[in-house]
Amino acid sequence: MTTTSHPMTETSEPRTPTWNPPCVVCGNPIGVEMPDGKYVGRTKCDSCSGEAKLQQLKNAGIPQWAIEQKVTLPQFETRGTACLERVAEKARTFMATLTGGGMLFDRCWLLLTGTEGTGKSHLAAAIAMGAISAGHTARFATFDEVLVEIIDAYSAAGETNADRAESVLDVVKKYTDVELLVLDDVGVEQPTPHSIQILYRILNKRLNDRRPTVMTSNYPLTNKRKGQPTLGERLSEKLTDDTPVRRILDRIAGEARYEHLDVPSYRRMKKS
Repeated sequence: MTTTSHPMTETSEPRTPTWNPPCVVCGNPIGVEMPDGKYVGRTKCDSCSGEAKLQQLKNAGIPQWAIEQKVTLPQFETRGTACLERVAEKARTFMATLTGGGMLFDRCWLLLTGTEGTGKSHLAAAIAMGAISAGHTARFATFDEVLVEIIDAYSAAGETNADRAESVLDVVKKYTDVELLVLDDVGVEQPTPHSIQILYRILNKRLNDRRPTVMTSNYPLTNKRKGQPTLGERLSEKLTDDTPVRRILDRIAGEARYEHLDVPSYRRMKKS
């Protein structure tokens, strides 16, 4: 009796073996692929290994230095100064309210001002990372990053007016849909009239929705310090009428818990 062999057809492809061993921490299947039948050696799922959390922080725009340093509010150095002690306490109160009693509360904005190296960005990043760890959505962005996104949305080559409007709406939604927004270095670049209009839309929408917002700036909100311009003067040259900048400043003044970090630069102190 002769047997007939059935060779593999040309359309058949070798299958990549997979194995789903349990994670040694939580017991959920890891789903490891084994190219060429070789086990790659993972024992933890993405969640327990920290990969999922790391990617979540990156997707939220948390700066790499903050991720590497694993910044938190408790590790913030107050240098024994009454000013930084007060600011750190206000940040902790803001954080406790944000993560403990829901996302809607009075005066749900926080503005930190001060010169470079005083710890504003550290506090802001720590609040964002803490919110994410507590299960909230957050986005961290520098002011100039937002301005670039707005300008790109307006000037996208080859798009119709309707397409541009949709692109601008996408930018607005990106910064209004998250539960917590951190805008770092507000005023570092002077915005165009179009940009300031969109920025006003973002902030006004967040205010109406009672969504927490943290802002940092090198420039004081009102009183000039050591010849520095105020935040309003950095954002616009015209503050005498009902401009978007005037409306933004009015909302910040009425809504934000405000602290000025009047201390020397920590970076300069480390070098000396």
